[in-house]
Amino acid sequence: LLKDDGVIFVSIDDNEAANLKQLLDEIFGSENHLVTHYIQVRFGDKTLAEKNNYQKLVEQVFVYQKINHQPIKDTEEYDVSKFCWAVKELRSGTELTIGGKDVVLFKPEEYRLEKVEASIEALKETWATGTVLKNNASGKYFGRYLAPRKEIDGIGCLYKVANIGEDGLGYRYFTGPKKESATKGKFYSGIPTFRIDEINSGGSSSKDKPISNFFDYSRSFGNCRHEGGVDFRNGKKPIEFLKRLIEQAVAHDENGIVLDFFAGSGSTGHAVYDANKEDGGNRRFILVQLPETIDDSEFDSISKLCRARLSYSLTQIHQQTNQENLTTRDSQCLKK
Repeated sequence: LLKDDGVIFVSIDDNEAANLKQLLDEIFGSENHLVTHYIQVRFGDKTLAEKNNYQKLVEQVFVYQKINHQPIKDTEEYDVSKFCWAVKELRSGTELTIGGKDVVLFKPEEYRLEKVEASIEALKETWATGTVLKNNASGKYFGRYLAPRKEIDGIGCLYKVANIGEDGLGYRYFTGPKKESATKGKFYSGIPTFRIDEINSGGSSSKDKPISNFFDYSRSFGNCRHEGGVDFRNGKKPIEFLKRLIEQAVAHDENGIVLDFFAGSGSTGHAVYDANKEDGGNRRFILVQLPETIDDSEFDSISKLCRARLSYSLTQIHQQTNQENLTTRDSQCLKK
């Protein structure tokens, strides 16, 4: 039932997480495991069972795609404030070929790094370490070719490497280790040309933010028992948490379908209602729930409770929308 560009979220605690991971790897392929979200579902300072040696605060959500899912990411304005460095070449340096690229080597006394006012003409300082050495072209070049040259060129050198980077400069500056015991270095890059074009044309530029794999919803889990106007104690999920997954999976301007095989009290349907209300979305949902009996409830089955919750939550949203429309109309009248 999953679309080729679809995604599945499976929530689990650590009791069966290992077995579930193997099952999902077999069904979807381990290469289609996108991420595991870690969700804080309990407060750390509220211990109800003191006899326990460990307090379990976190549950997991395994995220798998079918073939090619593109998550919906938040955006933020491109930050120019970090572009506040300039390199002054005091001498001509020494021309070399390193790793198949033309390089000019500057000894410590042949250049100067200066902190300048942030601008689109200045450079940003980045440490060539950690994941940068694996995932960034400049980081890879530094790790493979420049870091080992400490024994050849000495410490504190500057390398001007041609034909690297996306900033239109045609070169990129690298500094080697500054101590005998050090292996790390830095590189200095300008703003990518397409960002400069966006800033010059519209005054700003935005970029996607990576999606965190940790969310603290301990307060929401602690207060969701009566959400939707129904009391349900069997694994009820807060709509704030579910909305975060929905908005990550389906854009508001798409006719996406959210399917929940274990509807319970209908939290997923309520979350879709709420998400659509907030961003004007067209998402739809399908909920599946067997008519299991339920104790200590005004409803004789979970499926009836689910229907009641959906009806109640939709009525609430309509009332809120009508009230907001009235408030907006009243405020416009007051302005007139």
